[in-house]
Amino acid sequence: MATAGQELQKLCVCCVCLKEFTDPRMLPCVHTFCLECLKQIGDAAGKQPGESAPCPLCRGEFVIPADGMDGLQKNFFMQHLIDVKTMLLLNNTSVIHCDICKTIYKGQKEEAKPATMRCLECRDNFCDFCSKAHKLQKLSSNHHVLIIGSETEDDMRKMFPAKNCNVHKQQPLGYYCPECRRLVCVSCLLENHVSHKCKDVTSLGEEVRQTIEKNALVIASNAEELLLRERSIDQRKKEFVAELMKMECEIQKRYEELRDMVDKHTSSLLEEIKLLKHTQFTKFQMEKEEIEHFRIIFKSFESYSTELCSKGSASDVFGCFHDLLRRAEELHKDHDEYLGRPRESIKVSFKATDTRALPDTTDKNIVGKIKSKIYYFLNCSWHF
Repeated sequence: MATAGQELQKLCVCCVCLKEFTDPRMLPCVHTFCLECLKQIGDAAGKQPGESAPCPLCRGEFVIPADGMDGLQKNFFMQHLIDVKTMLLLNNTSVIHCDICKTIYKGQKEEAKPATMRCLECRDNFCDFCSKAHKLQKLSSNHHVLIIGSETEDDMRKMFPAKNCNVHKQQPLGYYCPECRRLVCVSCLLENHVSHKCKDVTSLGEEVRQTIEKNALVIASNAEELLLRERSIDQRKKEFVAELMKMECEIQKRYEELRDMVDKHTSSLLEEIKLLKHTQFTKFQMEKEEIEHFRIIFKSFESYSTELCSKGSASDVFGCFHDLLRRAEELHKDHDEYLGRPRESIKVSFKATDTRALPDTTDKNIVGKIKSKIYYFLNCSWHF
């Protein structure tokens, strides 16, 4: 459980402030940030309600709600994840006292007994005696009371509170309407969705989770493909450097043969090589950074989807289902578009000038001339 808490802690960190989320808000691209971080970014850019703003991570555009960043969707799943993470880490760092004993002794921990059991529905901790009393109560006789630290992933899901309907406040969102693409309570179902083929979320939970996990695996494979592309850049860079080193040797040899005549021209050629190297290295670096950018986006989608499926409740899963499907399609499309771009390569050659054919005075470089030509290739097919 300590390991699980540490893994959850990695997911609960905002990539802007690098701290644990406070009031997490989810953008349409499924990336989550602290509300205050989004406000600061929006204020710095001078963005107003109704205007488009980019996601700080993937740069995907979203429209700022009429009431500002406060109107963005709250990520209840992430907040619940933070609560569970805190609980798991607490289990392994300090003594947990019985909540009923603390109430009886007015919060005096030294009088309260250590807790050994936890109720998944109430999310309260009990000592052995109080846990038995809790099970004897009519309202809590069916609750799941487990030994602290023995919770499984299914048990952790039960600790996430169910979402209630915004219209019928006391009714849980227990049904999914595929025609309206929304979660509804039983009252909403009878009032507005009786002719729709609504289904109980618990009956579709595993199917939806599998769909999300499948998309997460596809995006993960996309990230691996990009990693291979990144490695190929390193190889191309190595080969390119080898070619340049070879040419430098040729230039140096020619320079030594004609040292007295060509000091000025040799310096000119070496400067040209230096500029060419700098330009190409910059392009290589930019291409690597772009790949790393996509990999971060794909891996973050995979991590969020996996944790949603393994730790989220059925309501959490259905609340994000269509956003995750849409986002997965967008990421897959971005991946295909990126791999489908023409790739730039460069071939460089050096040709020595035949000094015997030169007149006494000439504007040409006596040592030689550097030629470069850009090549584009797709799937190992070269285009000139």
